[in-house]
Amino acid sequence: MPATQRRGRLPGLNAAALQRMRDDLVFDLEPARRDFGYAPRAFRPVPEELGIGE
Repeated sequence: MPATQRRGRLPGLNAAALQRMRDDLVFDLEPARRDFGYAPRAFRPVPEELGIGE
């Protein structure tokens, strides 16, 4: 049992969730750029989007 569960934090965090976080999810964007014109924008959240703004 993860320490977070013993402390009552993150009750849904089980072994499968931990394994998923360890998986390398990096992939090559080039095929999507070439085939679909995929152009992701930079990740620049503002406090309001994170629920910490006024």
